[in-house]
Amino acid sequence: MDSRKLALLCSFLVASGCGTMYVYSAYAPQLASRLHFTASESQIIGLCGTVGVSFLGIAAGIIIDKYGTTAPIVLGGVFLLLGYSLITLCYAKTIQSVFLCALALMTAGFGSGMSFVASIKVCALNYPENRGTASSIPLAAFGLSAFLFSTMAGIFFPGNTQGFLILLTLLTSSLSLALVPFVRVIPAISHAEDEALLDDACSSSSCDSVDIYGMSLFKNIDFWKHFFIIGCIAGCGQMYIYGCGYVIRALVGPDVETSGVQSFHVGMISLLSFCGRLLSGSISDVLTRYRFSRLWMIFISLALGLVGSMLATVVTDISYLWMVSLAFGLSYGFCYGVYPTIIAEMFGMTYFSQNWGYAGSSAVFSAYFFTTTFGKVFDSHSKGDVCYEGVNCYKSAFSMAIYVFAVFVVMTLYMIHNNYQKFKQ
Repeated sequence: MDSRKLALLCSFLVASGCGTMYVYSAYAPQLASRLHFTASESQIIGLCGTVGVSFLGIAAGIIIDKYGTTAPIVLGGVFLLLGYSLITLCYAKTIQSVFLCALALMTAGFGSGMSFVASIKVCALNYPENRGTASSIPLAAFGLSAFLFSTMAGIFFPGNTQGFLILLTLLTSSLSLALVPFVRVIPAISHAEDEALLDDACSSSSCDSVDIYGMSLFKNIDFWKHFFIIGCIAGCGQMYIYGCGYVIRALVGPDVETSGVQSFHVGMISLLSFCGRLLSGSISDVLTRYRFSRLWMIFISLALGLVGSMLATVVTDISYLWMVSLAFGLSYGFCYGVYPTIIAEMFGMTYFSQNWGYAGSSAVFSAYFFTTTFGKVFDSHSKGDVCYEGVNCYKSAFSMAIYVFAVFVVMTLYMIHNNYQKFKQ
């Protein structure tokens, strides 16, 4: 196999082990039940995984830019091993420490971010003439990760949370550590040629006409608009992703074994996120050829999130919860499949990595707000660590999300209108 194709394949496999933060809801209720955590504490633990991937991802990018891709992938594998080993130990030995579990998931999240960002950079450098398409391969694999692992949980570890945690520990770290020799930049062309190809690629868009970063970025009102839109989609989406296990338990009752149903919904969200990531980028390219804004894909993402939030407040039968998972999965995928391109075109390619890191960090703040709100609402309706009120256990949290999505739907339409007016001029 061609070395570049082998690197692309191995990057896909490495990235497929990096999105396991989103499989947290497949074992969160069991972890909380065994260690006697409240829903709020469980949501905070899940949020720490997001902090590791998103917020510490800025640091991961700096390390990768300075030291190359090989060492960060090795470190990523080590951090994944340490993080998941610690959370497995807490579960196996019944160590009732929110701090240790949160630290464990943050460590695993940081490791995921290191390996994931490195795999994207390898693909982008190996295929400078098709950077967008090549980069979408590990990006989509990241979205597919939770589907793969939740499917394995349902098939090989039904009702066996400890076994599943051991699988996460060994497989996620092994993918990074075993494949690191193959995930490398192939020196097929010179650096000068690579830069020339990048310039040619940018000439067909607007990414060579702007170069905004640092304080100029933070003073740009458009950056903050996108910052808050990403935060809305990511925060509300993660509220459902991390709270899905609790939603399921509230609908079926605490005495019913739900691990299989949880795995199904986590897998469904992941698979639809994967599809959304693949589709949104290519569809947005078609839109731009016909002079339409890529923001229409963000409008669709927000509209899907709005529909998902509305459904979450009215679905009382577990048989129909798939509609909620479908809406949030596609919403999440559509957002992250096209937003990197939007940021690159608006603020330039030269400092794209750090600009995207800053924009993506909004997920940490919004996820904290929405996931803790979900946890507090759920706890307020619970007796001990059990809630018997069905959809009312969490309804007000998603009612709040409806209003948030509605505001940003209107704002996005306004931004699309402004872009159209500028284009006409």
